[in-house]
Amino acid sequence: FRTEVNYDVLEVRDGRYPSSPLIGSYQGTQVPQFLISTSNFLYLVFTTDKSHSDIGFRIRYE
Repeated sequence: FRTEVNYDVLEVRDGRYPSSPLIGSYQGTQVPQFLISTSNFLYLVFTTDKSHSDIGFRIRYE
């Protein structure tokens, strides 16, 4: 996981809606190894300013 700090943010919510409880907001290289939800849904929003390309992120579901 690597994004441009202060410009690219991955927001993760516990549920299927934008109003679901926030699990975390991640940028740069800091992200927990595991995220645990209370159901089988996660709502993800990636916001970027598009000014710089980097490796981005990868998600694996188990």
